[in-house]
Amino acid sequence: MSSKRRSNWKQWSRIVSRLARLSLMNIIVKQAGPMVRIFKSILLALSVVAVAATEAQAQVTVQGIPAEYGLSFQEPATPIMERAVGQFNVFILPLMAAVTVFVLLLLLWTCWAFRERDGHQANNVTHNTTIEIVWTVVPILILVVMFVPAMRFLYYNENGPDMLINGERGNDTHAELVMQVTGNQWNWTYEYLLYRDENGVETDVSGLEFTANMLPQDALLSDPRRDGSLYKGETDYHVVIPSNTVVRFNVTASDVLHAFAMPAFGVKVDAIPGHMNNTWALVNPGKEGLYIGQCSEICGDRHSFMPIAIDALPKDEFLAWVGTAKSELEGGAIGPSLPARYDNQVAAAN
Repeated sequence: MSSKRRSNWKQWSRIVSRLARLSLMNIIVKQAGPMVRIFKSILLALSVVAVAATEAQAQVTVQGIPAEYGLSFQEPATPIMERAVGQFNVFILPLMAAVTVFVLLLLLWTCWAFRERDGHQANNVTHNTTIEIVWTVVPILILVVMFVPAMRFLYYNENGPDMLINGERGNDTHAELVMQVTGNQWNWTYEYLLYRDENGVETDVSGLEFTANMLPQDALLSDPRRDGSLYKGETDYHVVIPSNTVVRFNVTASDVLHAFAMPAFGVKVDAIPGHMNNTWALVNPGKEGLYIGQCSEICGDRHSFMPIAIDALPKDEFLAWVGTAKSELEGGAIGPSLPARYDNQVAAAN
């Protein structure tokens, strides 16, 4: 018998042996009665639940990341982004689509109805008052319908922070965090300037300043606290902000043009050397998690390696992180450690 046939015979022998053992186990279970089968089902269900719970604890909540072949906006995390999606996706996009389809159908009908044909005399009418009134008034009405919500959106974008912090126009009072963001080739520097809670009580955040670089792939994959699929999105140090808090970003640059962009926040602002631009965000309660952004202005050969990683946490976790980060930086650390929930989830998974 050749070696190939002998190998095949051994494989078939192992398969038959396994089938026999399985058949024997089924016979024993059947003979033992329904209680054994019920007990096995309960054990299986409990093991599945335990594995699922472990998997859930091991994963840090990732709320806002780019989606491959995505056709829509990211899930909104702030009031600004909610208004942007509502205005553009729900209102303006269908309106533009309707106008485009109408104009296309009108053009096709015109080309067909007034095509050159034998025995057909062309109409030489050059004016029609009714048509001219219609095609003037209707576009004006469409623009007015688009203009009103657009101006309300711009007003809220400009005055929203003051309204939310001071509790104006029916809003509750909110806490305030002020940060300076500086774009460099090819990383971001963050400095915490002010934190004041909804009661006006300030917490010292001075000295919280660090530079965040893209995390190399080998470091990302070797860190059990991080999601290995976020290569080119993860940074060595995270920005940490509290949820349900007005966060003001003062954005500038140290060398060339950059752009600070966080799609899920509805934030995109140019970082210009020698000039300070401002934007803001308020992460809605229940939307805590990790958000990934990116420099959105071509700034050199490593432009695509300038990610932004922001952790939005409940206020108590944010304040705990502030205390730890200040101690680490005052002790000579280059940057702050990740929030405690990263280590807690890994510990729970193990």
